[in-house]
Amino acid sequence: MPKAGRSKWYAVRRGWNGPQIYNNWEEAKSNVSRFSGAVFKSFLSRSQAEEWLHAGMDIDAPLANDMLPTAPHPRNSVPRETIKASLTSPSGLSTPPGDLEMDVSVEPSEPPPVPTIKLSPEQEHVLKLVKSGTSVFFTGSAGTGKSVLLREIIQWCKDVDRKFAVTASTGIAAVNIGGCTLHSWAGIALGKETAEKLVGKIIGQDKWRRTKERQARIEQGLPPEGYDSDYDDKSNPKTLKRWRQCRTLIIDEISMIDGKLFDKLEFIGRALRRNPKPFGV
Repeated sequence: MPKAGRSKWYAVRRGWNGPQIYNNWEEAKSNVSRFSGAVFKSFLSRSQAEEWLHAGMDIDAPLANDMLPTAPHPRNSVPRETIKASLTSPSGLSTPPGDLEMDVSVEPSEPPPVPTIKLSPEQEHVLKLVKSGTSVFFTGSAGTGKSVLLREIIQWCKDVDRKFAVTASTGIAAVNIGGCTLHSWAGIALGKETAEKLVGKIIGQDKWRRTKERQARIEQGLPPEGYDSDYDDKSNPKTLKRWRQCRTLIIDEISMIDGKLFDKLEFIGRALRRNPKPFGV
């Protein structure tokens, strides 16, 4: 023999018809369905429902305008100041509410202010040198603002649309500054070969041999002859393009770069840029 269902009472604190108590869910649903910000709860006795309803009337009494039926808020037009949780859906309410009170308010929070970075006189001096195109080496102990200054230099390069590269001596250091390893950017792999072979690896060995022959003829006062294209079948045009377009090369943790490797890079810069100045700039 089926058990008799336990009767429930439904108290509506906010709805189309204002505060009401129902002993039938269908009647209660008609009061709260599609009502934005509806507040209601189910109870096992009418006395419990009345106690909850009267307690809420003192602290959450609706204004006169709240008692008038109005169109529900569109989903994207709910006020940002207060977000009320309700059980409404495009198809309306289909099941009775549980014993949880659906009245959730979320106060808006202002985003924290963005701190303004003020560089020290020393940092300003280094940044000024970078802007003037001067090669700069800056160092310091932990906490002296090296990373802050580095970010300012990178941001300045972006602001003026300057061709630049952010590199580091190790992979971990490169990840921390959002760049790549110096070896990868320069296209030299491990860089164990001689400087001339590394240049040949980038522009092609045949091209490098003919470039040297052409340069020798120019130094001897003879007219240059033959091949003068930037690339051949074995060249690396992307790497060559990076070398020739870069205006500012940033190297983090440069103290871990071997002096011999640094000399190779300087030679590569002069060879690829076709400029006798240091690094070809």
